[in-house]
Amino acid sequence: MAASGETLPAAPSDSLMRLGSVRDVVLARVPIEAHRALAQTCKALRRLVYSDDFAKLRKTLGFEEYGLLLLAGRIYEDGGAMVERGKQFVCLTHNLESLGFAAQTDCPLDLDEFTTALSTEGRLFVCGDANHDRKLLIYDTRKHEWVRDPRYPASIPVVMYGQCTAFLDNTLVVVAGGTNAVGRPWGFSWDEQLRMWQSLPPVPTVVAHASYGVIGSCLFVVGGYSRGGAHAEQYGGVMVPGATMGRMSSYTARLQIFDMTTRTWSLGPPLDALKDRMEEPTTAAVFHRRLYVFCQRAMDSCPDAELCAQPYHVYCFDPNSNSWSELPALPVGSHSELAACVHDGRLVVAGTVNYDPEPFHEINPPATYHYEWDDGAEMWKERPLLIDDGAWPRGKLGSLVSVPLRIR
Repeated sequence: MAASGETLPAAPSDSLMRLGSVRDVVLARVPIEAHRALAQTCKALRRLVYSDDFAKLRKTLGFEEYGLLLLAGRIYEDGGAMVERGKQFVCLTHNLESLGFAAQTDCPLDLDEFTTALSTEGRLFVCGDANHDRKLLIYDTRKHEWVRDPRYPASIPVVMYGQCTAFLDNTLVVVAGGTNAVGRPWGFSWDEQLRMWQSLPPVPTVVAHASYGVIGSCLFVVGGYSRGGAHAEQYGGVMVPGATMGRMSSYTARLQIFDMTTRTWSLGPPLDALKDRMEEPTTAAVFHRRLYVFCQRAMDSCPDAELCAQPYHVYCFDPNSNSWSELPALPVGSHSELAACVHDGRLVVAGTVNYDPEPFHEINPPATYHYEWDDGAEMWKERPLLIDDGAWPRGKLGSLVSVPLRIR
C-alpha cells in the first residue's frame, strides 16, 4: 500500500491488456440473444461481439451456443398432389431473425425422402428425392442461407432416394438407396480435386431407408428395406390382415460397415431385435463414438390400432465391443415420427405424434415432444417444447442437426 502523499505508478500496458481480456471473458457469458444489443453500446463492443476471436473465446470457455435445425419434406395428398406448402425448415431453439438472419422456412426445392450430411465447415448438404430430382442443395449454417459452392456438385450422379449421405474423412459420399421402388447397390464419392463423382464398391446387401452414422472413418448402415436376395437377416414380405398396405415390405436386420480408409465393406453383428419385433429403424445418431438407432414397429406389419400401442425402441452399437445393447424405450408410440442428433453435448430427440398412419399426409399441426438421454440415470428425460406446436414443419421430419450460432 502506498504511503500518504505518494503517487502510484502508472499501470503497464500489459495490465491494461489483461483487463481487456477479463472484460472479454465476462462478456463471453452473455447469452447470444443479447449480443446485438451489446454491439449497439459502442464501437469497441461491436467489433468484439462480431469478431472471430470472440466466437473462439466463447467456444474455449464452454459458452458457445448451439441451434437445432429441423428440416422436413413436402406434404402430399394420397393422390400424390402437393398441398399447402407450410413450413419446411425451422430453428427449434432460437429466433434466427433476432440474431440478424433472414427467416428460412422453405427449401428451394420440393424434396421428399431426402437425407443430409453436415460438413466440418458447417454446411448442410441435402439430396435424394423420390420425385426424381437429382439436385444437391447446400445450406450454410453460419450464414443461415442456401448457397452454391463451386467445390461441390450441383447434383448427385443418379436419381436416388432413401440413400445414406455422409462425410467420410471430409469426403462427401452417397451410398445405397434406390429409384423407381427398386434398391440399388451403388456408392459414389465426390472427388473435390477432379470435381467429379467416383464409384465406390457396391453395398453387400441392397437397402433403402436404412439408418446410419459415421464413427471415425467408417460408415455404419443398419437395417432398411431390402428387396434383394434372401438372407438370414431378412424378414417381412408377408400379408398382414388389417394393415394399411396389406403386404408387409421386406426388411433386413444387417449391419453393414464401409471403411473409407480401405474402401471395403464388411458385416457387423446384425440387430436381431428388428427381426424379432418386426421393427424398422427410422433414424440414428452417433454419441460418444457409439451408434444409437431408433426403431418403430414396421408401418405395415400390424393393424393401425396395434401400431399406435407399440413402443419406440432404442438400440446402441459399440464398435469397441462389437455388440448391441438396448436402452429404455422412448415413452412415445410407433405412430410417432422423430429425428435425433447430439446437441450441446447431449443426445436429444425431437418429434411429433401423428395418429394418421401416414404421417406425411397430416395437414394439421401435430403434437410435439422433446427428450434428452441421461447417461448417468439411464433414462429419457422430457424437456420443454422448444417452439409452439403450430410453428413446427408440417411435412415428414427429415433431418435434425445441431450447429454453433453467431450473430450477423
